[in-house]
Amino acid sequence: MWYPDTIEIWSLVTGGGYDENMNPIPEHYDFMPLSSCRIEKNGTAKTITGNDGNSYVYSYIVYMPKGLGVIPRKDDKVRITKAEGTIDQAEYGVLDFSLGLFNERLWI
Repeated sequence: MWYPDTIEIWSLVTGGGYDENMNPIPEHYDFMPLSSCRIEKNGTAKTITGNDGNSYVYSYIVYMPKGLGVIPRKDDKVRITKAEGTIDQAEYGVLDFSLGLFNERLWI
């Protein structure tokens, strides 16, 4: 399968805890690369049913290679970029995630 686009996930980069003088170390979050991907727009207002039983209209479905090691959770923040330039570092919240037989899917 072809994965020309990219997806990044918002995660803790450094910090947290305390230094040697027991001063709190501020946490620093940033977008970290998650995977190459293929982003497809939801052009017909399709919905998904989340684990909470509610229906959500998603903006994009993101296909990624199997075996990422990191599984995004509902409400995690991701940033997507399409290779052809139609989407440039757009930020979305995760609505749902699925581990498929041949790939992993993310609805945002």
